[in-house]
Amino acid sequence: MELDLVVRRVEWKPCWRIIPTRLPRINVYGRIASADDFAALDAVEQLTNERARMHAGGSYGKNVARDCGAEIILAPFAHPNPNGSRYSDGSYGVLYAARTLATSIGETRYHRERFLRYTDEPEMFLPMRAFKLDADGKFHDLRGHRRALPAVYSATSYAASQPLGKRLHERGSHGLAYDSVRHDGGQCVAAFEPAPFSRCRVGRELLYLWNGDSITDVLFLSRGAGA
Repeated sequence: MELDLVVRRVEWKPCWRIIPTRLPRINVYGRIASADDFAALDAVEQLTNERARMHAGGSYGKNVARDCGAEIILAPFAHPNPNGSRYSDGSYGVLYAARTLATSIGETRYHRERFLRYTDEPEMFLPMRAFKLDADGKFHDLRGHRRALPAVYSATSYAASQPLGKRLHERGSHGLAYDSVRHDGGQCVAAFEPAPFSRCRVGRELLYLWNGDSITDVLFLSRGAGA
């Protein structure tokens, strides 16, 4: 079926990506060194920081290399999820982003709940940061094929979607555009490379409320400088 998929340009300015964060922000060097040593410690850390090395090398396109939020864009490729995801078996990285903030919340809310249930976490607040990115690239388009590809769109299994993603990745695809499985009417992209993304900036600071069984609410704490 993937051979019949149309490749379409996706231009979302912006799209959204939400990742865990920590509030208040902490300078990890503050516990072990004086402020005079921060610059030297940061330089040493950059030597083994894969995201920083990708950024410095500029191997993923001019948009990313120039962007001040490049490390956020490069992170999923520098550190692929070894457990895999909807369109990856864990052997390569994928950047997932949603067309709207509501869809990004729906997607990340589900995955945070799944992780917290698996690890049997007690009640807690989960600080999350929503980034706005500009997306402009060509993707294999799965949108509108949910009925034709029910296994790929399964809400509980990646048995069909991971092989599809791997085949397209091996054939040089830039990624997929697809209908959100966690937010009705939402749209997402799964990018196999960072080149389609630029202008990464903080959009919102969020707080997910976990009651030991589910995330009961999402609080909007602030707007980012680039919102």
